[in-house]
Amino acid sequence: MSPGDPRMGKKRHSNTKKRSARKRQPRRRHNAPGRRVPSSVLGRLQRQWPFHEVLVNENWQSSGGLTQLVVSRRAEESGDIVAGIFLVDLGCLGLKNGFLSFLDPGEFGQLVGGLRETQAMVACEPDLAAKIVLTGLEYADNLGFKPHPDAVEAFPVLLGADASACDKLVPLGDGKGKPLYISGPHDNVKRVLATLDRTVGPGGYEFIVAGTDGDALSGKAIEDHDGFEDACFEETTDPG
Repeated sequence: MSPGDPRMGKKRHSNTKKRSARKRQPRRRHNAPGRRVPSSVLGRLQRQWPFHEVLVNENWQSSGGLTQLVVSRRAEESGDIVAGIFLVDLGCLGLKNGFLSFLDPGEFGQLVGGLRETQAMVACEPDLAAKIVLTGLEYADNLGFKPHPDAVEAFPVLLGADASACDKLVPLGDGKGKPLYISGPHDNVKRVLATLDRTVGPGGYEFIVAGTDGDALSGKAIEDHDGFEDACFEETTDPG
């Protein structure tokens, strides 16, 4: 199609409408303190911002559970902190949410304090954090699920961490060889189950879904998922 073809105008108009529609799609927003990381800082993270606190929820090795990670780096001169937050579903969906934030020490304390209100957080090595993120990412990709783009934007905070140097086992699925999907408060459950039906087949996975009236069919498992997702995120998009 040449630039002078009258159909080009229709094509451009169609593409503009598609782009506008994509912009209207809801994006996950975080309600944590902090600001967008300046691009000038991103380029210096590995060289000039050593790892600061790296935290994971205490029961992260429970089969099918959500894993909350905080990976932070601190500028030695200014004391400013860049923190990456990752919400990883090791049971099925992989990198479900995340964000990168630029904070002062007080804001970072507020962020961590808010997370600790919903779960116990313990220190971990950067290599383990990287292994959890990458393992969950690969597992979900094989099941047909892509990472949330905001979480991908937080990857620079992991620069310098070596997942292959960590020998800890990262549990996947239900611990017995099958994916385990536990629905979150904002999931498109039908889409998730349809994806699993396509990739592993009916009966090839386990799932626990909240009741339509909001009551959890699975008790504490659903409560934990809801609490984790609502700790930092106000709005979500559908996974899958």
